[in-house]
Amino acid sequence: MYWKILEMKSEKKKRNNLGNLCYIQDIEFTVQENRLWMLQCRSGKRTGKGAVKIAVDMVSEGLVDICSAIKMVEPQHLDQLLHPQVNMHLYSAHIYIYILIIFTRVSFTHANG
Repeated sequence: MYWKILEMKSEKKKRNNLGNLCYIQDIEFTVQENRLWMLQCRSGKRTGKGAVKIAVDMVSEGLVDICSAIKMVEPQHLDQLLHPQVNMHLYSAHIYIYILIIFTRVSFTHANG
């Protein structure tokens, strides 16, 4: 099964003429009667932070040059990075407790009628 998925991947690369550069892909497939069928294949979404990290990592690994890496980061990715962001590690326990309190109140309200 694994080899069949790799074969589909290389066929898709040939059709899209991507060469060795692999973009994140979302692949939907099924297995029927011991045959693998690809249902859909589309470009995966990534956040601004993810796009920049992937571009930097690819330059560090020598997969692409700096100019190609800059082209990989789209304007909306930069827009995301310019907006204020919440550090979830600092607030995760507080948010969890808050959600738990709200859920408990909603559950008791609906249970009591």
